[in-house]
Amino acid sequence: MNKIGLVLEGGANRGIFTSGVLDCFRNYNVYFPYIISVSVGCCNALDYVSKQLGRTRECMIPNGRNIPPINLRNLMINKSIINLDLVFDEYPNKLVPFDFNAYFESSVESEYVVTNCNTGRAEYLSENREKKDL
Repeated sequence: MNKIGLVLEGGANRGIFTSGVLDCFRNYNVYFPYIISVSVGCCNALDYVSKQLGRTRECMIPNGRNIPPINLRNLMINKSIINLDLVFDEYPNKLVPFDFNAYFESSVESEYVVTNCNTGRAEYLSENREKKDL
């Protein structure tokens, strides 16, 4: 039998739409054995694999309880428009906790496409053991 997979693209607004589609899949217990994603699609893939309904939406849409990770204040304070500490520490560990155990226990094979800053080429990463590497 052929292996079926899901490709999740990047793009902020597309990512928000995609998160709704994935939440619908979860509502109907539809899961794919393989996922490949890029950019915001990676955020969607992580939450889909860990079966965290609504988490991507909670992280991406400002609602008064969360802090937008992209704003001009960050540029003035941190010299970066994106608050990376917020994205990679505060959100997954405190504000909107990510279920690392559910992710690592999942049987879904997932790959994340990143750009190598030195070569400009795509690289394909996967992680299923180490929280710090994810």
